[in-house]
Amino acid sequence: MTIIKVKTGGITADAITSTEIADNAVVTAAINADAVTDAKIADDVVGTEHLTANEVDTTALGADAVTGAELADNAVNSEHYTDGSIDTAHIADAQITAAKLASGVGGKVLQVVSVIKISAFTATNLGAGAVIDITGVAANITPTSSSNKILISYSVQGVSEKASRVISFATTLKRGGSEITAAIGEAAGNRIRVANFISIRADANDQNVGASLYNTFLDSPSTTSETTYQICLKNIQDSALTYHVNRTYGDGDDDNYRPRGTSTITLMEIAG
Repeated sequence: MTIIKVKTGGITADAITSTEIADNAVVTAAINADAVTDAKIADDVVGTEHLTANEVDTTALGADAVTGAELADNAVNSEHYTDGSIDTAHIADAQITAAKLASGVGGKVLQVVSVIKISAFTATNLGAGAVIDITGVAANITPTSSSNKILISYSVQGVSEKASRVISFATTLKRGGSEITAAIGEAAGNRIRVANFISIRADANDQNVGASLYNTFLDSPSTTSETTYQICLKNIQDSALTYHVNRTYGDGDDDNYRPRGTSTITLMEIAG
């Protein structure tokens, strides 16, 4: 068989089509560097089996190209997090429990709510053993975990009116409208149970009388719902009395030594 040599100069443009080229006739060694561009590659021709390890670097990835759907379960571990990369908005509610806190971390204050009452309050003819809410000395808090506790601190200034001038003043504490029995004294006969109290005898003609009561109680509401704590007066006398808050027994405008005071309540959520 005679082989006829044909020079490339004798081949017209487009004379050689794909039908003239045998299968596997063109090898990779015959392809110039960078001769195959993106335009020459059909869609989806290059699969993962053609990629070698570490061949695709981050600069070849478009912004937001890797979504959650492309990540396998548990593919991202803590070693891939940088400091500050996770903010509180990406932490689901109640995900951080006391068990997840390092030793010694529990007991931290998570939130604080405080209310101050500056106006006077009067409860007229409060019956023996009766309880009345002190308007304005209440606060609401929503615990972040049912295992957390609420530290309640409060102060109340006031006085009761009694002809014998034995000034008795007592408070109790409510949660959600009910008296917290764990925050009052033990039962003993017919004695009235309160959170705290004071009894003082004043001079018969002395109207510059007042009392201050302070208390702290650590409560376990066991809820993540909004909870109301209310400070109340409780009559510990055997007859009806009138009580005043944030003022003295006498309240004459011409007496500079009859002051007005404030009452407060502060709630602190404590990590369980």
